[in-house]
Amino acid sequence: MNGQPKFRWQATLSEATARSTAPLIGAVLTMQVDPLESGEHTVVLSNWRERMAEVLARDGAACVWCNRALEVGLVAATTEHVVPRIKGGPSWMENEVAACRRCNGERGHLSPSEWADECERRGWHPRRDVLVRALQSLQAAITERGGQRRARPYVASQLRRLVRYQ
Repeated sequence: MNGQPKFRWQATLSEATARSTAPLIGAVLTMQVDPLESGEHTVVLSNWRERMAEVLARDGAACVWCNRALEVGLVAATTEHVVPRIKGGPSWMENEVAACRRCNGERGHLSPSEWADECERRGWHPRRDVLVRALQSLQAAITERGGQRRARPYVASQLRRLVRYQ
């Protein structure tokens, strides 16, 4: 395997966002030489740190379930699949959000709406807007890329349940 990553992800972020997010998790994002006309740069995400930086830049540096700040050395950040892999969720950026290790581990295979309800029962403040945005983005990606037959109805049902509470 030569030390090269098996998978590569691609996303765009502003240069300022990339530079401000990288120190948060100890990653250095390398920008493509030619910036896009929109002022964004293409970033190839090839490892966990880079994927985590993109998730934090997109959704903010707080756990999607309990809303605790994710900071180096204080609260361990993890990438959480909104649609669990066991339910057919892909390992795409659109299906990943930032969560603290505690919430990620305790969620298990509960659906996003069930776990959000449980978080509220515990007195936490889940970020339903981030979950809805992630599910909408995933739904659009599935439509564009195709496949993900098992995830399609799951995404639609979770969107209906989460939108009900907004």
